Amino acid sequence: MSGQIRSIRMSLADALQLKTGLVLVCGPQATTAVKEALLQSTATGVVMMGEIRHRDEAVASVELALEGILVVAALPVKMAAEGFGRLISLGADAKAVAAACVRSLFPRGRDLWEELVVTDWIRRLIAGGADAEVIHRYAVLNERWQLAC
Repeated sequence: MSGQIRSIRMSLADALQLKTGLVLVCGPQATTAVKEALLQSTATGVVMMGEIRHRDEAVASVELALEGILVVAALPVKMAAEGFGRLISLGADAKAVAAACVRSLFPRGRDLWEELVVTDWIRRLIAGGADAEVIHRYAVLNERWQLAC
């Protein structure tokens, strides 16, 4: 198992303790990491969307999360903060994405990952159409972003 998959699996184990919301796993090996994490998890009531590439998948993942289900979805983007904009560009409503998302994870290398915790302020930025760099900077400055190992 690669270091990226192992590190994202460890971070996903924490995220799977949440009861509802949309957890985004970003990066080139996101789908593999999500599958492995869910196979080894004891969490119940979790929907895995796999890699989101189309409007229907983006909208469905957001709607399920808003209905009170924990949804884990993979997105092929280059940083944790880009996942929100990707869902919106695929056709999900910005306010719904902001309300549904609770975490965004991105592997940075062997045994190192980036985690962005979605707060009310970050939800406001997402709903307002802020780009990934603005969201990332805000999260870093307000300690809602971390590199972990």
